[in-house]
Amino acid sequence: MMMLTGHKSFCSDKKALNEWQIEVEFCHYIPRMLLAYIMIPVVEKEVIDFKDIVWNTHRIRAQKDTFLPNGIPNHVYSFPEKYGLEECGIPSYITEMKVIS
Repeated sequence: MMMLTGHKSFCSDKKALNEWQIEVEFCHYIPRMLLAYIMIPVVEKEVIDFKDIVWNTHRIRAQKDTFLPNGIPNHVYSFPEKYGLEECGIPSYITEMKVIS
């Protein structure tokens, strides 16, 4: 890359400007990709831990004028009949998933 000195040379040489922009973009690209490579799994683990430890284990209080169950979400999901609900899920099997994909 050619050295740029001063404002006029920076603005007048379009080729040098494009080379400089590419280098700056590349220099910002590498750290961003490294940060994503390191941080995405960390953030994903923290979100899963929060969901499993805090969010789905807290008690939901009863609300008037609603048809929503009260209780702990994990317990409501695992034992819907205790809350006047029914299991509506369709079981799926790994062998069927492999055939479909």
